[in-house]
Amino acid sequence: MRAYVWDDDVGAGLENYNQVCDRHVGESRLEFVTMEFVDPDDFIDDTCFFDGKRKGWLLSYPKEEWEKIMHDEVGRDFSKTINMWKHGEMRAGISIDDELGDGRGRAIFFHAIGEKMPVAYYKIKPKKRSNKMDAVLAAKNDQRRV
Repeated sequence: MRAYVWDDDVGAGLENYNQVCDRHVGESRLEFVTMEFVDPDDFIDDTCFFDGKRKGWLLSYPKEEWEKIMHDEVGRDFSKTINMWKHGEMRAGISIDDELGDGRGRAIFFHAIGEKMPVAYYKIKPKKRSNKMDAVLAAKNDQRRV
């Protein structure tokens, strides 16, 4: 399977991360770490979407029915995800500092078919301080030594 990162997913992932973690991180501070194929259960903690179903449960149904079954089971449209999978490609889920950013629907689908999913891992680079701030901190430290 060919996996790739879509810029819109990174943006959505960062927006979700900021909301959940109560942060205000800009996209310029994201640093790509790696992309791996992982178990969907390891990607998301909130496994209520799996509804107690065993991995690979969707495979017992004909592929022509997957879109309808997934919609009926989860209440959302999986046509794009299923179509990408059928063509041997997939947009990676997004993880930022080991938190789910984007890709919950893809994780639900990959759990349903019992396969690992691509996840792009990002970390947040530390904020750069200005030279002016370094000078202020240095002056304060000098005052403390006196």
